[in-house]
Amino acid sequence: MSGSDLRITVEEEGNVQVVILSGDVDSHSSDMLRRKIRPLCEEQQPRVVIDCHDVGYVNSACLGRFHDFHKECSSNGGKLAFCRVDSSVLQVMDLLGLTQILNIIQDRDESIADVGAA
Repeated sequence: MSGSDLRITVEEEGNVQVVILSGDVDSHSSDMLRRKIRPLCEEQQPRVVIDCHDVGYVNSACLGRFHDFHKECSSNGGKLAFCRVDSSVLQVMDLLGLTQILNIIQDRDESIADVGAA
């Protein structure tokens, strides 16, 4: 089991679903991540922000899920953004080229405004 079990909370901010992740995002939490976030991305014109403030670790498979969520939101006419990403997680995202693909806006309010205006 992971050293810091993942908790996922979803809040509404206007027309934006804010997904708050707390803990490690690893192989133990991959299915839960998919079950909680994918339905949000499947909606018509989804508006989703994933708040990673309390995430210290994300494995590469789950980073792949993040990319899948991005594609799903886009294909349904919506938008997804990540905010408050830890520098160590951001560094791995950058190494994998995800910072060129994913919408990463560090400020939470700015990310909600950006996604909500899409």
